[in-house]
Amino acid sequence: MQIYRIVNRYYLIINKIKSSSFPSFEDVQEYLISHDTEISLRTMQRDLQNIRNELGIDIVYNKAKNGYFINTEHDTDYEYFMRFFEMTVMSGKLTETLKNESDISKYIAFDTAETISGLEYMQKILYAIRENFQIRLKYQRFTDSSPFDTTIAPGFLKEYQNRWYLIAWNFDLEDFRTYGLDRIKELEITGENFDKDLVKNCKDMFDSVIGVSSSLSKPELIELSFDPEQGKYIKTLPLHHTQAIITDNETEFRILLKVVPNYELTQRILSQGERVEVIKPEWLREEIKEICRKIANR
Repeated sequence: MQIYRIVNRYYLIINKIKSSSFPSFEDVQEYLISHDTEISLRTMQRDLQNIRNELGIDIVYNKAKNGYFINTEHDTDYEYFMRFFEMTVMSGKLTETLKNESDISKYIAFDTAETISGLEYMQKILYAIRENFQIRLKYQRFTDSSPFDTTIAPGFLKEYQNRWYLIAWNFDLEDFRTYGLDRIKELEITGENFDKDLVKNCKDMFDSVIGVSSSLSKPELIELSFDPEQGKYIKTLPLHHTQAIITDNETEFRILLKVVPNYELTQRILSQGERVEVIKPEWLREEIKEICRKIANR
């Protein structure tokens, strides 16, 4: 559990500094103590150095304000690291709390009882992405009766609705494709390098996308109106990082999204049932209406 305690300490330090305005060492120390973690100034200085070197998150001390802040001048993905921290910390807490229990189902329920398939490939995929190695896949789509072989340049991994997907350049099709890790039958790193430029923009392609269905379409402004009660839910669990609140009162909660329209967006809208109304664009409004007509006819 030593590694878990270190990761948990890193997480607490970053979280406190990120959520506060120039907290002093004493502020950080008090925060950690409230979470059953003690730290000395020397240990914290060593932790900050490790966080900078290992995670690329630059935490700086401002003498004028007598406190710490996260330096965002450098392009770091600390939000992603925080997500990994959260998962690691939660896993450690569950393991520590329930280590002597043979039946954890008495205390905790997961969204699905099924094991997430394909996670055994993640380490190899991440290695191939980092080292620019081509990957040979044996892959089977849901619509196919048998798997097929293909060679790809891996770009990045994305999670959506409890499944993991690999976004990659397909050499045969000369285009990007999305591969569900649970559909991979075999995976081999070829040892042959690929040009980094092939995948340098693939992550940006999904920045304006809900889910994993992407296209070359431009993002559009999507205006949605919810009833106030549903608005509270949408406010705490945004549909997308571009979500901007237009109206928030006793009669309506209205938001604006800037996303690429796709299948997942439509599904997210439909999942809100009668509590949502598409305001703009008009073509999406009509599309949702037509889907609802077909649902009623069935």
